[in-house]
Amino acid sequence: MARHNRLGAEGERIAAEYLIARGYTIHKQDERMASRGEIDIIAFRDEEVVFVEVKTRTAPDTDPMEVFGDRRRARMCSAADSFIRNMDLRQSPRFDIIIVNMLPDGTHTVSHYPDAFFPQLGRGYR
Repeated sequence: MARHNRLGAEGERIAAEYLIARGYTIHKQDERMASRGEIDIIAFRDEEVVFVEVKTRTAPDTDPMEVFGDRRRARMCSAADSFIRNMDLRQSPRFDIIIVNMLPDGTHTVSHYPDAFFPQLGRGYR
């Protein structure tokens, strides 16, 4: 496995543990929706289904939207729409970003951005 893939997998594991510790139930990780895109983590909490994009970095980022562009958001919304329809869910969807910063001393920090963005109607999520 390439170094960046290992780094990403470690970041997703850390993000899942972070969510579980805060009362989320992890439903799926690395969910691919037939040509619609991938969702890093799908979780449930209260009456919401939460779609999480995880970014793992070795240098701090200041703005989560800088690491998660319009095209990627549109693909995530399309995949989320497909998931919601396939599962016939009634929960309100939420789109979060989690940034895991791996520090040189072997520790890490986690920054969670709930409701990081809202899907644009007619562009992948209805």
